Amino acid sequence: MEVSTEGGAGAVGVLVGLLPWALSSDSLAHPSGGTGTPLTTEMSSWLWSDVLQTKLHPKSLCLVSSPGGDGLESFSQGEAVFKAQLEELEDRLHFFSEECDYLQGFQLLCDLHNGFSGVGARTAELLHDEYPGRGILSFGTCPAPSGDRDPCTAVYQLVNCVLALGPLCSQSSFFCPLSVSSSLGRRPGASAAFPQLLYNAALPYHSSAVLALALNTLTAPYRMSSSGFSMLHFAEALTFGGRKMLAATCSVPFPLAPAWSLPDALLPHMTSAPWRSVSPCQHPSTVFSQSVVLRGIPETRQTSSLPAGTRLPSSLHACESGSQVLQHYLSSLYSRALR
Repeated sequence: MEVSTEGGAGAVGVLVGLLPWALSSDSLAHPSGGTGTPLTTEMSSWLWSDVLQTKLHPKSLCLVSSPGGDGLESFSQGEAVFKAQLEELEDRLHFFSEECDYLQGFQLLCDLHNGFSGVGARTAELLHDEYPGRGILSFGTCPAPSGDRDPCTAVYQLVNCVLALGPLCSQSSFFCPLSVSSSLGRRPGASAAFPQLLYNAALPYHSSAVLALALNTLTAPYRMSSSGFSMLHFAEALTFGGRKMLAATCSVPFPLAPAWSLPDALLPHMTSAPWRSVSPCQHPSTVFSQSVVLRGIPETRQTSSLPAGTRLPSSLHACESGSQVLQHYLSSLYSRALR
């Protein structure tokens, strides 16, 4: 479990259970800095901490041990661990929250498929009771199941997910499950397919890289000081009609050819968006509210650069800024959505 601050006036992040650290390159140097065998993304013997470059605060880590010593496999085991270390967790939360000039809220990231679901659910309840009026934005991760997994393990993972969904939804400002699999059920669903990305969803290093990129991007509106969005306002804008369960989608990478502008890239997708779901559910046919983040495209390519007098291929090419292009595109694709 990791507790970290995000800016003196920002939020406290609570991470409960972790997928292996996301690696985006084909190979990395050995964590020791030597010139030994490269560490590839397919190697499963390394933990996220072996390649972590960020120096953590001494109070950022709270080491837990499972009751049986074999890892946290069930929701009830996670609850037992939480109760055993409640005092330590409260002490660390108070330490970081008191360092904030203005505490916006908490970002909770937890596994759903194992015992850390119990820790995450009880942590959400603790934050809800101890910090009323603060935003609690919860994200639950689940790996893509392999086709040959043990049936008993599949049942355990499904039960853990079901038991965690209730507390995480009711005690959080919103809850968003994250997985490259389209289903959390006993039968593995199809993995998200990104036309411009070659990855193996069964490898945690690959799938976690996709989820990490999606999470880093979709949380940008309240992490950037220039956006003017607080965590609570961000959550209230998305939880239309009291609906707290959200779905996340992303396009990795965005289909922008070398000579294209943003309007050129969106033109082939006027009837269907280019992004794919990274939540274990079907993409909703009706979108009530949404937050869309576009990153990595230079400002010079966000609008059309066609010469004056050229017939414009679409109304998108007449927009004067990237935000106008995106707003116009979303309005035509999701005419009833709030954004």
